[in-house]
Amino acid sequence: MKNRIKTIAVIGLMVVIGFCVTGCGSKNQNTATPAKTNTTVNQSTSTQNRANMANSIKRRNEILDRRIQQNPNDYRAYTQRALNKMRQHDYQGASEDINTALQINPNDKIANSIKRQIEKRQK
Repeated sequence: MKNRIKTIAVIGLMVVIGFCVTGCGSKNQNTATPAKTNTTVNQSTSTQNRANMANSIKRRNEILDRRIQQNPNDYRAYTQRALNKMRQHDYQGASEDINTALQINPNDKIANSIKRQIEKRQK
């Protein structure tokens, strides 16, 4: 019985490894690289990736806004929202959020580190 469980576990692991080698569930299951790449397609994909990332950050900010409304003392939510604002190059908004996080928890090492990063980028 134990050998059978080990065999099933190994087979399952091999399936997961094989899955990741072929693209980890990406939409493009074609693992072969074409000899010539179409730059228009690559630019379109790049633009789409940026748009997807911007939408993702927007959705995360909406979630964080709700967390902050529910608990105004959630310094982690302010810290995460500051990081999102940094990604959007909104350094003023990021600075406000990180300062609020540090007012709530002045000893937070992550928030202090982010504050230094924001100050560097504002210069």
